[in-house]
Parts: sequence; C-alpha cells; structure tokens
Amino acid sequence: MVSPPISTRPHPDDIVVTGLGAVTPLGVTPAEVHRAVCEGRHAFGPARGAPHRLAACLPGRPHASTLAVQAARQATRHRAHTHDVWVVCGTTASNLASVEASWWDYAAELRPSPDLPPQLAHAPARAVQDALGSTAPTHSVSSACTSGALAIQHAADLLRSGRAHAAVAVGVDVVCALTLEGFAALKLLAPGMCRPMDASDKGLLLGDGAGAVFLERRRTAEMHGHPICAVLLAAAATSHGQSLSAPHPEGLGLRRAIREALRAQPPPHLVVAHATGTAANDAAEALALAAELPGVPVTATKGALGHTLGAAAMLDSVLAIHVLRAQVAPPVVGLRTPAAPLDLIQRARPMAVRSVLTLSAAFGGGCAALLWGRHAPAAETMP
Repeated sequence: MVSPPISTRPHPDDIVVTGLGAVTPLGVTPAEVHRAVCEGRHAFGPARGAPHRLAACLPGRPHASTLAVQAARQATRHRAHTHDVWVVCGTTASNLASVEASWWDYAAELRPSPDLPPQLAHAPARAVQDALGSTAPTHSVSSACTSGALAIQHAADLLRSGRAHAAVAVGVDVVCALTLEGFAALKLLAPGMCRPMDASDKGLLLGDGAGAVFLERRRTAEMHGHPICAVLLAAAATSHGQSLSAPHPEGLGLRRAIREALRAQPPPHLVVAHATGTAANDAAEALALAAELPGVPVTATKGALGHTLGAAAMLDSVLAIHVLRAQVAPPVVGLRTPAAPLDLIQRARPMAVRSVLTLSAAFGGGCAALLWGRHAPAAETMP
C-alpha cells in the first residue's frame, strides 16, 4: 500500500501537520518528550502490576482512552471548532489495562463486581470523537506495531480523497499484564535496560504512551491561518509474511517500504528507526538501512520511552516533526556499543534537518515508512 508522493514544491493539496500531541512518562507535550530524549533520559521502572519486570509507566492506572483524548486535545487546540474532524486511532490493547485493574480489584474484594470499561479496539477513537464533539466518522486501526503509522496514512488518504477536510490521527497503548507476559513468553523482554542497536544483551521493554498529529490540506491550513509544523511527503506500507512474530532476516519488508516511500523523493536527512532492541529486529533493520540509506544518521526512541506498541509509530512521528522544528536530533538512549555499521546518534546532535523518515515493523510482517518534510513557504522549495 503506497500513498502518492507529494512534490517537494509546496502545493495546495499537500497533506500538512498543524498540531501535535504527546503523553508519555518522560513528558506530556512534544517539546517535553524531545527535550527528555535529547538529555538521554529514560522512563523505566517497576512495571505496573508486575513489579518484577521493567516498563516505562505513567503514575497510577492510566486509561488508554483518557490518554488518547489528552493527546488529541493538544493536537487540536488550534481549532476553534472540531465538529468536522475525523478521528483515526491506532491501538493494540485498547483499554485492556483498565479491564485487568478492574478484575484485580474485584479479586481483592475492593469492589463488589468487576467494572468493565469499554475494551474493544474502537473505544479510544470513540472517546476522542466524544471529547472533540465531532460528528464526523471515526476509524480504528489495529495492525500491531504499525498501527500508529497506518492511522496516519489512512487519515492522509481520507484527506486526499476529499472525504475528510481535517483529521486527527492518534496512537495509544498502556502497559498491561497480558502484553508483558506475552512478550516474556516469546523471550523478547530485555534482561535489563533496553539498548537498541547495541551489541550487549538484547530485548525490548514496554511503555505507556499516546501521540497525535492533526492533518489537513495545505490550502485549508493556510486559509484558516493554522501554523504548519511539517509536510507528509510520502508514506508506504508493505507486508512480507515471513513470520507471525519475526521480521524477515534480511529486512526485505522494511527495504520495500523505504524504497516505496522514497521513490520520488531524495534521501532523508535523518531516520527514526523502529529499533525495538531485540536481536532479530535490530539486525534486520540495520541490514535494510545499510542497504537503502547508507550514511544517513539514525536515531530511535524505544531506549527512552519503551515500546508503546500502537502508539510507537505515532510518537516517533511526533518526535520527528519536533526535530524538524528544533533542528536537534536526539540520541539512541541506552546505546553503548553499536552493533551495526550505521551513523547511530549517541549524543544530541544539532543538524540541518529538512526531512525525516520514520520506520515501523509489526508482528505478521507488516512494515511502514513515513517521510516528513520541514514546512517550506510558498516561495521556497525543499532540497
């Protein structure tokens, strides 16, 4: 699945970003998250409900729908009216963490009967719709760890088709026992810290998080005076069907996604890699990046935020767009000894960034690539 590439020259039908939102244990705005990752901080501690495991958890018992609403409100705060905003939300576990907590309370006799909040995949999208007072349709995407990327791509397609005039794409997930123990059963959890692209012990750690991007066409944004943060230059999604839980060992799915996203675009100035910290994913992704984008600087977020599943690609996109604004690329937090011949960023790096490629990969073989460009005024062209 490939979205048509957008010309590097500003065009009225460009899909642009006019709002961002982020809620994570490291910060509750995009700027806070970017600053924390640039400082090399991480959010890991005892996992909620499983203190013998590590995860990046928000305080208390966050509700996925609540986090989705918080991120969406940030991304739409420039809009006086949101009744016509379409909602596209990516998630994997939806509100399952809250369902688990309800059952734990019931088992501990803290409540007479289990309170089962809405747990189906569409629940966060509906919560955002209600919070915004939107009468436009909502769509939910649940494609494992590419959910956030496909939510963005689907929202952009709705805008290009003319079905939607404005859309907020949201990604959200909250750490729960089911996902924790599932990754533990697959022997994919890190024995200590998460160290993406590192030669040491390998494994991932999970995290809470929600991210949102507000998308509209350039002509609409300029007509209403909305500040443009970035341009979605291209997007691509592929599936290699190699395994239910492992990437293609040569990174073929990611390579195809990169090629499709860049088929009418120059190489990006920065890559935000999926980089889960697991041996198979990091090795496959490193091969793909070395083959398709040699010499391009690479960063990643999961050593700081954890793997936020349905929110991961969304938060990577939010961070990528903030890098375009701040012109500072964050480091791969946790990286000590690079395991791949890539330009892996190990300290915050000021650099001239005009485009950023974000990558994501999922169980089942799904891969996605999103190319974000810095906003160029009408008289300026992208290089």
